[in-house]
Amino acid sequence: MPFLGTTPTQGFVSSFPKQSFTPNGSTTVFTLTNPVATANDLEVFVGNVRQEPTTAYTAAGTTLTMSEAPAAGLNFYVINKSFAQVTTTPPANSISTDKILNSAVTDAKIGGMAASKLTGAMPALDGSALTGSVGNVVQVAEASGGGSGTQAFNGCFTSTYKFYLVLASIRLDATAECYVRLQDSSNNERTSAVYYYATMHNSQSNGSNTHGELGEWGVAQFSPHKTILANNPHASYRIWVFNPTDTNMKTHMQMDFHSQASGTMNQTRGSCTYDSAQNDAGFRFIAASGNIKTTSQFKIYGFK
Repeated sequence: MPFLGTTPTQGFVSSFPKQSFTPNGSTTVFTLTNPVATANDLEVFVGNVRQEPTTAYTAAGTTLTMSEAPAAGLNFYVINKSFAQVTTTPPANSISTDKILNSAVTDAKIGGMAASKLTGAMPALDGSALTGSVGNVVQVAEASGGGSGTQAFNGCFTSTYKFYLVLASIRLDATAECYVRLQDSSNNERTSAVYYYATMHNSQSNGSNTHGELGEWGVAQFSPHKTILANNPHASYRIWVFNPTDTNMKTHMQMDFHSQASGTMNQTRGSCTYDSAQNDAGFRFIAASGNIKTTSQFKIYGFK
């Protein structure tokens, strides 16, 4: 029928539950799925012919009683008018997020979400939340230069990872050498003269090339033996550290060092073994003189 004024924005669909029975010609009492108050709450059909309430049948609660048993094979069913089923289709854009239960949106509903719908910052994740190849490489430490002569990473090595990668971009406030030492579990630097290393150097400057080799045995640090000029913005280290916390294996390091200044490119590659199997829990860079500037950057990654 027509409406006066604005047509309602919600659409309603109503239906009454239908229940069918299988007559056998002798049964007169049947159980209803939904209770009723009186016979007038039901429409009863036998052989598709509507029956007279209170005369052909009575009903109360979930019990339907027929005055005569419906014959076998007839189409026998009831319509419960007291139990209307109503559904509604809300208009588009009418449901706000506060009307949705927190657990109502399942993973299946999210699976087809477009990337354009994913905005904002992601929550922080640690290595335990990651699986697969990505979860096997985790950043375990990060720092900027502290403005002192030492940049220490206390407890950065644990038994969680077997291999570590140290990346460093270093600037010094004085022309000096910058070397590395391991640390014990109490954050003390290991200064025993049991570092054994060998390096190869190459320098390229205006078409001339010089190279050399150097090895030291039983010294108190691992050094690239290339001086970093004061305020040189292009001095970087890449150092692999193997099995630092395994007390049955000696800690081994492999290093690449690069620097560039005044038209000269320097490169050093080398390896070092700390000749004592101990729990090496930390790592530090040390400037032979001056300080490590605050513009220096460091990151350490663990590999399972």
